Amino acid sequence: MKVFLVYKRSQHDIYIEHDNPRLNWFIERHAKRYSESADQQHRTLDAVIKELGHQGISYEAVWRGDIKGQIAGVDAVVVVGGDGTFLEAARYCKGIPMVGVNSDSRPGGSQGFFSYFSIDNLADFGRFVDGQLPVTRMDRLRAELTDMFLDKTIVHDPLLSDVSIAPMPNDVVKYIIRAGTHEEEQTSDGYILALPQSSWPIYTYHGAILPIGQGYLQGVTRGIAGDRFRQHYDVIVAKFPFEVESLSREAVISFDGKHKSHDFGHGKTVTVSISKQPLDIIGFDDARRLKEYAVKREPRVLSISQHSPRYKGNAQPG
Repeated sequence: MKVFLVYKRSQHDIYIEHDNPRLNWFIERHAKRYSESADQQHRTLDAVIKELGHQGISYEAVWRGDIKGQIAGVDAVVVVGGDGTFLEAARYCKGIPMVGVNSDSRPGGSQGFFSYFSIDNLADFGRFVDGQLPVTRMDRLRAELTDMFLDKTIVHDPLLSDVSIAPMPNDVVKYIIRAGTHEEEQTSDGYILALPQSSWPIYTYHGAILPIGQGYLQGVTRGIAGDRFRQHYDVIVAKFPFEVESLSREAVISFDGKHKSHDFGHGKTVTVSISKQPLDIIGFDDARRLKEYAVKREPRVLSISQHSPRYKGNAQPG
């Protein structure tokens, strides 16, 4: 067995490497916080490498920022980090299963939503090697960003989590949503087009709790400034593609995080649909996802496809 090992570097290590006086001062000021996190991540990575050797698994280890091109020629991708590292590695992973190891599972550490392992349960790593862990096939997104004025399109495919539209500082964003036969104009603090496994719209913006791997998308209005702009706009759930057209002079659109961002001003549209390249994630705990989400307020539903699931509570599909 051969795996591709993708790991996260701590902020402490990255800041120190820059040898910047301001960063050095900052690290010294918050030494306990950053050094403890760095130590925990070092211990976890060392433990994973030791376990790979114990299991007789060959590996190539690469920092997430040094991945070059599509990952190939391995049986699995092992990610040591948080969800950001997992999403970054997934960009380069097609047709290869992934398994996550949360590098800092302490309270306040890395968000390990996609991770089955942490330093606390690496003794069970043999279950991964022996194929005893469940495998969840997750949908991914295909996003087509089009400049209608220039007649040019940029494609991001596949994406594991979401597409986010945000305004410039001290501004709002204006746009038109088209989903199936539904169309509406909104002004808000931003908009998220997300898959069910994306935790951001659930935790922060009262998004819908949807089944994984069944072709659902949801559009969630961001309300950073409370209900000022959200009060008339609710969650849109559908199985058909979403299209969002910008009505703003300036805005930003990001794909699976801020590392892939573009201008989203006048003349720009994004069409988001389900990618034809799903991803198999080893050991994903959907029961934990549902348990954590259960404490969140159910969304009101503005528009929903006829095949969408019914919600508990006050959410009534229209």
